[in-house]
Amino acid sequence: MQIIIKVYLEELTLLTVYADARIEPNVVSGTEIILIQDGEVSVGKIFYQKNHDPEVYIDHPENENDLIKRAAELVKKKNSKLLEENDAVILTCPKEIIKLMIW
Repeated sequence: MQIIIKVYLEELTLLTVYADARIEPNVVSGTEIILIQDGEVSVGKIFYQKNHDPEVYIDHPENENDLIKRAAELVKKKNSKLLEENDAVILTCPKEIIKLMIW
């Protein structure tokens, strides 16, 4: 018998992505995220594959432009310094934004 344990992370949890496509804390491929890069906020789902050529990529919802402002407000409320980071920042996405994503 295989036991599967689902772990639900707190909203806006910082994720670390490694070159070998590992993500810590571990999330399933297709997890909704907020990406902050060069001061710009975007939303989407992070996907990864760990076979021959490890790869991590992000797909963005059709209505991303409608969600960016609210995502930025939530990040600013949690920790405004994240919006000023030199490195890319990836956070788990709050449910209120996930519910509005159109794929």
